[in-house]
Amino acid sequence: MATRKAASSKSQARRSKTVKSQKTKGVAPKRAASAKSAKPSKASRSATAGSNQLKSKDKAAKTKAKKVGASKKVAKPAKKKAARSARTGKPPSKTQKTVRKASPSLRKTSKAQRSTKKKSPPRKESVKTRASNFSAALKVYEAGLKLMHAEAYEKAKAKFGELTQRFTDEMELLDRTNVLIQACDQRIREKRSAGPKLKTADDYYEVAIAEMNSRRLDIARDHLNAALKRSPKADHVLYALAAVSALSDERDDALEYLKKSIQYRDKNRFLAVNDTDLESLFEDPEFIELIKPEES
Repeated sequence: MATRKAASSKSQARRSKTVKSQKTKGVAPKRAASAKSAKPSKASRSATAGSNQLKSKDKAAKTKAKKVGASKKVAKPAKKKAARSARTGKPPSKTQKTVRKASPSLRKTSKAQRSTKKKSPPRKESVKTRASNFSAALKVYEAGLKLMHAEAYEKAKAKFGELTQRFTDEMELLDRTNVLIQACDQRIREKRSAGPKLKTADDYYEVAIAEMNSRRLDIARDHLNAALKRSPKADHVLYALAAVSALSDERDDALEYLKKSIQYRDKNRFLAVNDTDLESLFEDPEFIELIKPEES
């Protein structure tokens, strides 16, 4: 009886140990056996399949990202190699060719930039207006040249001035026009210094009267003598010579010229009575005799 009790106590101790070990592991012996023997259901199979697909997609995305990063990392040294080949003159490597093929957008942008740098052709309207302005300016320029050849320097200068005011864009014509304006000014000064061209007796007489009023008596006498050569019987020229001689205190010449002027025109004696230019002869008896009216 004692041996049986000892054997039963030993078997109970062994069972308690196995139960404790199972409790510590968290799995009951019967449940674990049932879990091993139980087959998975359809829902669990579909859930595991979906999770596997998601994992495969994540792996594919990661591999693509790695490839893109690798291509970007490779592009930088490829640019450096391209610059190095441009400096050394060596042909580019295969990697450089692949980089050039992989970036067609860069070539497109460069072509677009080149096209923007090219100058746009001028409009047809602007060309027409330019041609019409030039033709109008050329007509004014030619008119000024004709006046200049005709020695009408004052009118030519006015015509050239019109060109400079109206056509400010025609720089080529304006440069020539400014030179011609200076030439016109020079010719005008030369003509004024030389004096007017005198041809007839009246031309010389008018200049002589102007010089006499300015009391340039010698110049006035020269012009009156030139007028007298062209018209020896001109009474007004003889009367003017008498006045110039009286102003110069040349009594005999003054009386002689006055006498001749009265012979050609009797009214000159009445003009001499109150002429201040003959004032030096007023008390001269021969002068008084000359201005007396003739007895009828």
